[in-house]
Amino acid sequence: MGKPSVADAKEVLKFLTDLLRGDGEVGRERLRAAELLGKHHGLFEGDGEPEAPPVVIGGGERLL
Repeated sequence: MGKPSVADAKEVLKFLTDLLRGDGEVGRERLRAAELLGKHHGLFEGDGEPEAPPVVIGGGERLL
């Protein structure tokens, strides 16, 4: 049996990765592949600021 007519998610991700890692200068296709892979991996979510752990201040009554 031949290949299915529609690519599955794994095949699409592999294609984009191969395109991104291609040799030569960075062209429009490689930048778009990087953008799509970044979106897939959630690299652009939020307001663009890196998440920092919350700061917890202890000491209770000693803090003035």
